[in-house]
Amino acid sequence: MGIKSFIKQKFFATIGSRASTPTDKVTASKTITNDLLGYLLGLSDFSNLDEDEIYEQLYIWEPEIGGAIDRMSTMVGESYKYPYVKDVGETMDDIEEKMIKDAIKISDEVDIRHYFEIFAEILEMHGNLYLEIKDDMSFEILPNKYVTLVDSRDRLINSAGTTFADNIITKCNFLVLYEGMTGQKILPKDKFIHIKYKDTPIFVTDTRGRSTYGVYSSSPLHRT
Repeated sequence: MGIKSFIKQKFFATIGSRASTPTDKVTASKTITNDLLGYLLGLSDFSNLDEDEIYEQLYIWEPEIGGAIDRMSTMVGESYKYPYVKDVGETMDDIEEKMIKDAIKISDEVDIRHYFEIFAEILEMHGNLYLEIKDDMSFEILPNKYVTLVDSRDRLINSAGTTFADNIITKCNFLVLYEGMTGQKILPKDKFIHIKYKDTPIFVTDTRGRSTYGVYSSSPLHRT
């Protein structure tokens, strides 16, 4: 529920049930204020949020951060003009011209500029972008919060909630969605794409407590 819907719901529900006298109106007003304040504080109670949730709250509610990400993603989208054939001579032959026309048609149909903006915002927000490749060569954007990367199936959480193999993970051979949860899904390397904001190798402890090196990128919002 959006914040405007929340306020309207609280206002009409409270006024309708309690505001029969001037005193009741004051009481109702205080109730609305307290409820709204609690709602807003809950959104920024970072101690009860994981990192991915914090980044998304900053993106949604902080005007400076959200506005900067919006502007940057728009620039990324606008930077795409048209496809071209690399290292072509002074003139293109018929095959090359047809390739360009087909590429333009495909990019228009899938609205590729739109996806460039989405990818840019996710990378600026989380630092990592995960795509599942479907059998028809389409893709699905996966939720960062529920993705982990491992080099071996031996790393996965067992039924007791613990993981195996304590040495550091340095390769991402498998993408795990909802690890240790109902609906867990394991994708091999040819079924997913992982794009990082920065390729600089750093140590990162993943959401399951495993040490990794050079696997994940740090989120630009982490410094915030």
